[in-house]
Amino acid sequence: MEQNTVKIIYVKPLLGKEVTRICRYMYDLDVAGKIETCFWPEIEIELSDGTFLLYMPYPDGQSLHGNISTASVFDEKENTRVILTDDSKWRVLENARIIGFERLHVLGPNEHTAGIKINFANGNYLCYYNNADEPLILLNELPPKMPDRPWELQLMASEK
Repeated sequence: MEQNTVKIIYVKPLLGKEVTRICRYMYDLDVAGKIETCFWPEIEIELSDGTFLLYMPYPDGQSLHGNISTASVFDEKENTRVILTDDSKWRVLENARIIGFERLHVLGPNEHTAGIKINFANGNYLCYYNNADEPLILLNELPPKMPDRPWELQLMASEK
């Protein structure tokens, strides 16, 4: 069944790299003549070697898509960048070295990867989870397990 296919990037080459900053981007949306500021669902992680790691919800409403590039995919002329690592809560990930990746794999008849957990050498972790196209971006916590959508962590890559 093709609807639950997902592209998860090969993450092993990212082990040992350090986070420079973690960003989200906002845009203005005209809703019935009123401008509302919205976040794009993507999260962009800039690494110390100039690599950008981007995670976004997959169009099926439940899976995850990842990409690696050498430049940000966002045009800052049209989008406002919000640097999460400027916030004191997220600052613990600044210069943090990546030591592992785990996928949050939803079990059942329509198995799929719905999230990613990135583990850091300083003991912290970031979790990005597609919650019906409304991503949860969590620091040192995992999304709640729901009876109709059970998931488990599966190792993708680790320094160990």
